[in-house]
Amino acid sequence: MNASFVIPYVKMDQLLEKTIESVKAQQTRYNFEIILVNNGPDENPSIPGVSVCRCNTRGASAARNAGARLAQGKYLAFIDSDVVLERNWLEEGLGEILRSPRIAAVQSPVISAPLSSEDPSFLDRYRYTYKETITQGTFLFMNRTNIIVNTAACLIQKDIFWLVHGFDERLLRAEDRHLTLKLLAKGYFLSTTMLTSSRVYNNKGLWGFMFKYYRQGIDDRRINLALGGDGQQEIPPLQSNDVGMRLYRRLCMFFFHLGPLKKEPPIDPIKFSPSLLNPMLGLAPTTLLVKGARELLLVNTKTQQLIALTAEPFDWKFPINWGHELSKKLRDDGFI
Repeated sequence: MNASFVIPYVKMDQLLEKTIESVKAQQTRYNFEIILVNNGPDENPSIPGVSVCRCNTRGASAARNAGARLAQGKYLAFIDSDVVLERNWLEEGLGEILRSPRIAAVQSPVISAPLSSEDPSFLDRYRYTYKETITQGTFLFMNRTNIIVNTAACLIQKDIFWLVHGFDERLLRAEDRHLTLKLLAKGYFLSTTMLTSSRVYNNKGLWGFMFKYYRQGIDDRRINLALGGDGQQEIPPLQSNDVGMRLYRRLCMFFFHLGPLKKEPPIDPIKFSPSLLNPMLGLAPTTLLVKGARELLLVNTKTQQLIALTAEPFDWKFPINWGHELSKKLRDDGFI
């Protein structure tokens, strides 16, 4: 088995049915299985060609771990129950992750889409624009300000996933950021592919969406403390002349900053180790590699410094041949 799709859900609805249909419709040379994880109160459904299991522990982290334990595939495809994949999603995602055994995870753009294009809700009108802004128009969180593998739709090597002990089930939100940090801490690479994408639909309503930001604030603080910080996180400002957009962002930030007022038990410290390929690449042991949508990101874990390079010529299989001026800059900044 090449890949195992793991889809946690709380309620069986038409959107989940579309998610399953988009997985079954994958046009790929790779074989795969589909595992639904019931995280809600209803009985397990019977769906041809789909395995269904139950997870009684609350939260997507626990549900994904439960599905991953049953997975037969070498690669885990985590898909949310409100996400619809393009037909080439698995083909292009596996094509990218197979470029190097050191690539732990791959994602593609996850595009916010309205349930009704004719009459979009307040949320649908502004969350699309907001996400496009904070992801620099790529709908990817692996960029300069957000190095996060979006587990709404991503591929992860199963062996490496369990090497870092999977998702931390104490986190109800920000579990994708935490998993990303654990993968980087072990010295693995992250990558993206822009040759495919998926669409995510919001069906939670305004207050459900705002509660998500409240919970994000709680768990982001716990992650920042695990990194050795003071728990606070800088949120880049948003420039917009749209009154609705400014109101939307203020609502999001209000709930996000309200979250840390609730203190929850700490999670385990995160300590970074050097990449095994850093000596071959000529990089300092503290340097981590991330291939974003349009650039290669080098992150110095000691100084939190970051340099971005054009990603196009980069090949995961061979050492990077730096130009003279670039090599000098990297050396001066402590990356080599």
